[in-house]
Amino acid sequence: MNRPGGDPWASTLALIKPGDVVLIQFGHNDDGKPDDPSRARASLPGVGEETVEIENPLLKMHETVHTYGWYIRKIVEDAKAKGAVSIVCSPIPRKIWQDGKVVRNAANFGGWRARSRPRSMWASST
Repeated sequence: MNRPGGDPWASTLALIKPGDVVLIQFGHNDDGKPDDPSRARASLPGVGEETVEIENPLLKMHETVHTYGWYIRKIVEDAKAKGAVSIVCSPIPRKIWQDGKVVRNAANFGGWRARSRPRSMWASST
């Protein structure tokens, strides 16, 4: 979430007020290698607490890269701490077809999104 010139999420978070609604949409650009010199930095796959340290070849800066799910949880938790409600709209399905239907991505990004909801956001069973 570090970028030259500042952290875009920190700038946005500073504007959030209690009662705001925060729409979160991560794209499929999170797929790939975190240090690929030909494209924007990817996240690590999954929802865990794993990290990797990289020297970002495009931004020419050191970064700690987290999992896709970690980034979703971070933004949701940050917004909740400011009194906002988060709606996660990520990700949109890719244009992959099988047997005349769009292949859903429950095995990766879609599933990771579903499993990334902070425990405090799960509905109570009582």
